[in-house]
Amino acid sequence: MAMEINVRASKLYLLERAKVRRNGIFKRVGKDAIDFLNAQHRIAMDNLLRCHPSVGKTIMMGTRKEKQDELSR
Repeated sequence: MAMEINVRASKLYLLERAKVRRNGIFKRVGKDAIDFLNAQHRIAMDNLLRCHPSVGKTIMMGTRKEKQDELSR
């Protein structure tokens, strides 16, 4: 199955954060970590679709509609 995440960017981000948060003790990112991140990303996308109302043509988080409702009051 294809990767939904950008593998190179994810590895760079993890290693940069490791420098800040873990004193740079990590030098590589394993395939299992990338697979885990990809799976978590898929779960997040599925949850977004599951909780999204069946209205409109654009997948959104709902904040735009709430702001419009506030402005119309």
